[in-house]
Amino acid sequence: MSRRISQLPSYPDAVNGTEVVPIEHNTDNWKISTSSLRTYFNPSVNYKEYVCNLTQSSTSAPVPKVLSNTFGTTATWTRDSTGVYSVTFGSAVLTEDYTMVLFHNASGFGSGTGSRSCAYYNGTTIVTIETRNSSNAAADGFLNDTSLEIRVYNT
Repeated sequence: MSRRISQLPSYPDAVNGTEVVPIEHNTDNWKISTSSLRTYFNPSVNYKEYVCNLTQSSTSAPVPKVLSNTFGTTATWTRDSTGVYSVTFGSAVLTEDYTMVLFHNASGFGSGTGSRSCAYYNGTTIVTIETRNSSNAAADGFLNDTSLEIRVYNT
């Protein structure tokens, strides 16, 4: 008797990559880990990622619209001081020399011209963003539809 995928049991308490999925084919029963399935269906991806679009105003922490988070841990955003923000992950998912931070401000650097911003690795759990106005002073309000992608490549 065949079953639809929607009728298969879910594994809500399993650890990502270690759960085993039963597969029935004719009269044979097979088991495969989800990490093996991911490798089979997407073999070219050799990294985990956190991808979001950010907005920030006044003295608030940045607000992310998370597009992808394959790190398997939470991300918490804070405003550390004027023009300095951090995303802190719940566990040490970032690896020195294997972490790439891609950062792009799609709206032309917020509301000012001549402003600058950067994002960088700041330890095994933190990526920091800094924004400056046209006078090179730390300033808030320059993250508007800003793209951030953090990749950690397999070692």
